Amino acid sequence: VGYGRLRWCIVTDNAAGGRGGGLAISGSGLVSQCSVSSNRETICWGGVGVVMSGNSIIEHSIVFDNVNWNNGVAGAGGPGGGIDLQSNNPTVRNCTIYGNCGTTGGGIYNNCGNGAKIHDCIVWGNMTTSDTSVGAPNWYGTGNKITNVFSSVAWGVTVGDHELVGNPDFKDAAHGDFRLKATSLCCDSAWGVATVERDFLGNPRVRGAKMDIGALESDPN
Repeated sequence: VGYGRLRWCIVTDNAAGGRGGGLAISGSGLVSQCSVSSNRETICWGGVGVVMSGNSIIEHSIVFDNVNWNNGVAGAGGPGGGIDLQSNNPTVRNCTIYGNCGTTGGGIYNNCGNGAKIHDCIVWGNMTTSDTSVGAPNWYGTGNKITNVFSSVAWGVTVGDHELVGNPDFKDAAHGDFRLKATSLCCDSAWGVATVERDFLGNPRVRGAKMDIGALESDPN
């Protein structure tokens, strides 16, 4: 996806010999309200689910169960099992990133430093094979444009000074149900303004007082 738009799509069961087993987003490309899952890579690169560069954006999307393979070993192929932020100023907002596996940054690998923008996302339940850094296993790399990200380990946010640490309370992540329970700390906790009217499942993007963190909106009733 270079300078185009991809919406309401399911990207699954693909394989690549390089970066971007599922999607490669560059330029001003936009991916919105999509599911990217069960994609694979077979050599040591990275970005199994999604690789991003330029001013590209992925939003309101679920990225899960993407695994980097090398010589038959899961997670041994490269960084960024879920999303690999390679260069320039990519944006990840209102996404749920779960159950991905890579050598480092099982969920998100940030190679862009302060160029990357990551907002109102859940990065949880990802895996790595060799990463012992502070963010392992969910994320690798820091930046000053990371705000309101829910993970098992704090990102050390310096701008906005807001991040949540703990279990996001999915309804049934093991079976692919990433809707939030009513008790989730992610409910009504997003800082951003909804850029779409409906989430990936077709539900209103704002159902409560504010938009929820992550890709899917909970039901307040």
